[in-house]
Amino acid sequence: NISFPVAGAGIYLGVTSGTAANLLDDYEQGTWTAELRGADARASTPIISTTATFVKTGRLVFVQAYFPNVNTTGASGTMTITGLPFTAINSLQLVNALTYGMDYDDSTAVMGIAFYIENNNNANLIAAKDNAAWQATSITAGTGKYVAMTGTYYTNS
Repeated sequence: NISFPVAGAGIYLGVTSGTAANLLDDYEQGTWTAELRGADARASTPIISTTATFVKTGRLVFVQAYFPNVNTTGASGTMTITGLPFTAINSLQLVNALTYGMDYDDSTAVMGIAFYIENNNNANLIAAKDNAAWQATSITAGTGKYVAMTGTYYTNS
């Protein structure tokens, strides 16, 4: 069921008469400017994507960014994507990551990688390793690097 309240106030989902818990009063979609960088230093030529997309429904934000065949020379520190369109809540949130051309220390068997977002507008790469704690993972400097990020996170706005 969908009922329509006063124009411009939102819509109520799943009920025939509105309650605050069922009011959807915020929906947005668009693009955002994402930068792939190292937390300690940017690439010599900044890696910017103006085609990253988002959909915000209430407090839930879906984001997507893709950096194909980029040159990360000069970048150092934890791999970071900056510029998320909304500030994340203060809670660890993971989003999917896919990389190619990045070198990870697999001496302890890398089991998976993801970006984590927590209380800011940045997504930082983190790796899970066999029998080891999660750890922040550095960007690999060089040419021919591919990075994709997609997922959802919560915001207070």
